[in-house]
Amino acid sequence: HGYLRVNLKHIPWSVAEVFSILEKHNVNVADSRQQKAYGEKVGGKVFIPDIITTESLEYDAIKKALKEIEKSKRIYGKPVYIRFED
Repeated sequence: HGYLRVNLKHIPWSVAEVFSILEKHNVNVADSRQQKAYGEKVGGKVFIPDIITTESLEYDAIKKALKEIEKSKRIYGKPVYIRFED
C-alpha cells in the first residue's frame, strides 16, 4: 500500500495519463482525489495536486512507474511516494 502525490497540469486527460502509467507497471489505484483548492500557477499554467492511494504492490513496480510519471509533460515537479507497511 502507498500514498502518491503528483501535481497535474489542469488540462483534460492528465490523470488518465498517470493512471495509464500506473496500470502499465501493475500498480492498482485504491483511491484518487484532486485537491483543486491547493492548485498553483507555474509559468502561466495551473497545476492541481492529486493524492492517489495504491493497493499492495511490488516496490520495484512503483519505482519504475515514478520514473515514467516524472518524465510526463502533464506533471510539475517530482512525484512523491510514501510506502505504507502492512
